[in-house]
Amino acid sequence: MASAAAPIWFTTDDMPEGERLSQSRRRLSDLFATLDIVPNPGIPFMARAVSCELPDACLTTCFLNCASACRNTEHCLKDGADDIMLLRPVGGPITVEQDGRVLRVEAGDAVLVSTGKTWTWDVSELARLDCLRVPRQAVRGASADLLSTLPRLVSHEVAAFQLLAHYGGALLQGILPVVTSESRRIAASHIQDLLTLLLRSGQDNEATTSRLDSIKDDIRKCLANRELTIDHVARRQRVTARTVQKLFEAEGTTFSEYVLEQRLDRAWAVLRSGDGRKISDIAYEVGFGDLSYFNRVFRRRYLVTPREARSAVQG
Repeated sequence: MASAAAPIWFTTDDMPEGERLSQSRRRLSDLFATLDIVPNPGIPFMARAVSCELPDACLTTCFLNCASACRNTEHCLKDGADDIMLLRPVGGPITVEQDGRVLRVEAGDAVLVSTGKTWTWDVSELARLDCLRVPRQAVRGASADLLSTLPRLVSHEVAAFQLLAHYGGALLQGILPVVTSESRRIAASHIQDLLTLLLRSGQDNEATTSRLDSIKDDIRKCLANRELTIDHVARRQRVTARTVQKLFEAEGTTFSEYVLEQRLDRAWAVLRSGDGRKISDIAYEVGFGDLSYFNRVFRRRYLVTPREARSAVQG
């Protein structure tokens, strides 16, 4: 990385049109990693970028009107870059494809990618792209297991991401006085710490998702138990009932609503399968203890009665 941390501008405004693309490829490859740029056909290409280069951290904001950018195997072999990058689109979304995954990143949100793998970015709807690049070895906890989860979306609501965005913005605008080698080192350390915090918050989110998936799986296995309660599931999962409640609240629903939804879905599937048993037997099998209640909520959900749902299949 460069030793100076003052914001550095790059612009194609005063360049001959025939040189703009090659010069932009060279500069953006320095800032991101070796890449290629595919311009929009019939539109004069332009690019502007401002960067703040610190020891083991590089912040960039760029404005460009190309269709896409890509990093292929040859690029990866050429520079051997092993960095973690955080990309945030502003004024429009981007679509990122890496390692067989395709993610649409809405404006204001972000995505974590690895420079060690090929990628393609569709930036045709983009107004501005913010980027943070940090060598993997400078990020604590950036293990091979973590890299296998990339690319990964980051919501603008994540507190660590908000801190990182504000701190990075202050550096890019030259608001923070990082004029000495010591201040540049400290600023880079702050950036690395915030990125580590962001990665850990992502791991926490994954753990939360895994816990909720386990709870939902437990519920589906116990649907036939008409005494199924939140306390029953919490004991089986070795958590508190409040924890179970909060996990469902985070999805905008409740434990009871989820149980009811699963029981109705299972009853619907049995009725539509041609099962000849009495409707009351099916209702009891999926956990309903009151046939009148089952008929009422079934009709509210599917706009037909259980009998009508079965008749529609039988013709």
